[in-house]
Amino acid sequence: MNGEFVQRWQEFLVTFYGSGNQLDWPSKVTKLTELVEKNEEGLDSIPPGPFVLPHRDHDNRTTYFAIATDEAQAQELRRILSGVVGPTYTTFTGRPIELDNSNSIHMAAVGLAGSADGVFQFGVVGDSDGVKAATRRQVLMLLDLTRRRPRHRVESSDSFWRLYREFERAVAERDEELAKRLLYGSIFQKGTLSGRNRWYLEVRYLASFQRWEELEQLPSLPDLLRLRRPALVSDALAELALRTDPLVTTQTVPERLKVFDEQVGPRFQALVPSVESVRSIASAEYYVLWQITTGDIPTVIRDRLKGLSWGEATEVKRYFVEEPSTPVVVPEGSVSDLVNEALLCGQYDRVLELLIAAEPAENLIQALAQSVQCTLNAAAGSLIDRYRDTLGDSVVDEAVNRLRIADIGEAQDISTPTSWGHQINQVATGEITERRFNELVEERPVLDLLRRPEEVEGLVEALQRAASGEGTRPVIDPALRILRRLEEAAATEDRHLVTRLRWEIIELWGLGNDPGDVTTAEEVVDEIDKLLAIGCSVEDYQRLIETMCVVWDPFLTDRCFGLGIRAIEILASGQPTGETDLRAFAGPVLSRVTSANVGRLGVEDVLVGDSISNELGFGLELRSLLTEVLEQSQEEFSWSGTIGLYSLDEAATRRAAAVLESVFPDLEIRSSHDHVASDPLRAMTSNVDLMIVATRVAKHAATDAIREARGDRPLVYASGKGSSSIVRAALEWITSREAL
Repeated sequence: MNGEFVQRWQEFLVTFYGSGNQLDWPSKVTKLTELVEKNEEGLDSIPPGPFVLPHRDHDNRTTYFAIATDEAQAQELRRILSGVVGPTYTTFTGRPIELDNSNSIHMAAVGLAGSADGVFQFGVVGDSDGVKAATRRQVLMLLDLTRRRPRHRVESSDSFWRLYREFERAVAERDEELAKRLLYGSIFQKGTLSGRNRWYLEVRYLASFQRWEELEQLPSLPDLLRLRRPALVSDALAELALRTDPLVTTQTVPERLKVFDEQVGPRFQALVPSVESVRSIASAEYYVLWQITTGDIPTVIRDRLKGLSWGEATEVKRYFVEEPSTPVVVPEGSVSDLVNEALLCGQYDRVLELLIAAEPAENLIQALAQSVQCTLNAAAGSLIDRYRDTLGDSVVDEAVNRLRIADIGEAQDISTPTSWGHQINQVATGEITERRFNELVEERPVLDLLRRPEEVEGLVEALQRAASGEGTRPVIDPALRILRRLEEAAATEDRHLVTRLRWEIIELWGLGNDPGDVTTAEEVVDEIDKLLAIGCSVEDYQRLIETMCVVWDPFLTDRCFGLGIRAIEILASGQPTGETDLRAFAGPVLSRVTSANVGRLGVEDVLVGDSISNELGFGLELRSLLTEVLEQSQEEFSWSGTIGLYSLDEAATRRAAAVLESVFPDLEIRSSHDHVASDPLRAMTSNVDLMIVATRVAKHAATDAIREARGDRPLVYASGKGSSSIVRAALEWITSREAL
């Protein structure tokens, strides 16, 4: 135990529970004593903490102070606080404390943390004893959760991949000495990185440890500002830009806009090309400043940021006023000029919005290709499909290829088969398009990977190289295509190769520097499902949880809530016996549900989320937010029939059945998980009023038998894999039936 820190802790308790706090320490109140003792278990940790303690003011209002003792711990604490206490019981916003230097309680908390960035303050919503007790339970759960998290150790392997991963861990855990030693003494010495990738890692190191003067003086900085960069590098450069004098001392919005327009923007330019590239508050603020000062519409910028956590930050919201949204209107005959103007300003989101509002035209294809390359969002994909349908595939492909040639100087195609790893490298560098790579995958016998071990090793190394540089985004989808082909062709004895490749793809996705898109996230979640189906160790499971915690922030939106629920279900079903912390991932997803947004979420997802919340011990009471909807369902669409459920995912089926029975108490639910067309399955199928089949986790033999047994009686196919898809299928059928 750190004797010096223990002394600081004891001095902190004296001050924290001194004047201004109606709670006393040492205390005769058993509950407070238990809570303090639970906190003191963190004194043995390295670093110590985190700590969460209550304060009570003269009006008998309870406020909690959550304290982290280093930056990495603060990030983790913020994430877990969002999930465990969230907005359901408390006023927690995710923002550090607004420090009041005259407040002794504030100063004591900051003194223990070492920085105001490590202190969070939240009050209890309402004054009832029930809410206070619930909040206390959640705080105890949080402390228990953080105490059980494993500590990383440096692996002995000196392969580039291992060194890179340890470097990222050292950065996350704020171990500057280790990060520096790994970067300059090991990674750079191996000589496997390109010049660009060396720059990117050096920026990550300098920014992570607040070495802003050194970053400012990097000889490569002018080149970095001209190149397309990974989002994390742009994020670091955005923070550097916002630290530029006199911007750092300018607080009013008009003054900040003026300083940025005259001094900062001309130097740093369009650092953050799209809202899809925003990864932090710093890059969000830079994005807003750039867009406004180059003439974009503030209300449109505001709407783009809706649903993103950093869009709610004070630093970002201050640039907007409460005005109605402004629709994008393209005056007739001016679309080309507006698009070109937006391109020149680096307003790629605006380019897409203009193109969506206008009719497809051949003279706009180049702008389309450039903006899609810089944004990578769902709207961009739909827009490309629209252009292909209108103008033809060849016209669009030609424009995309011209853009790639411009980016790399000279394009090279592959006319003769080379190694899979080499082709992946060419996709990463832009030498061949993803479309051409997909053609090559279909043309080549994928069994090469099984017959030639060197092919597997070469492919794995290519994926690892992509993860260390700028080639992550274009490589993931091609790698998934190879994986799907390999999975189809591999014999039982070769399944370990499939598993190894699956792991590499998941980690590539997790370490990727580009913002993920929903489609890829859905595919990777499916791969995690397959990985867990064969079982994994506690250590590997922990790796998955850590990956999901890190990569999921862009998906903490209303639109992706259902996907988050599915991911939690998958992780819960595959959880091995041992010390694991699924709650660290599940908490932020589940805490997204509030009275303000519940109407925008699928009823089935909220109901399943409530069930999961209870299973994990969160007690978030999400179901209570649907009271009005559920009452309507029970009154207007009550049904007392029998439903048969068929799926190979027993946990999902069981959860779906419980949810449906809670909504419709008169329902009778029967289920089957048979892999073959058994007599019990046929009997159940023949004797229920409605049969629901989860097709994505079903055996053909069983589904054929179900279809035959049902004849013309109601048979519904759930489109997804999880509980939500089953519940959704049942609700849609029942409500549509009753509405007739």
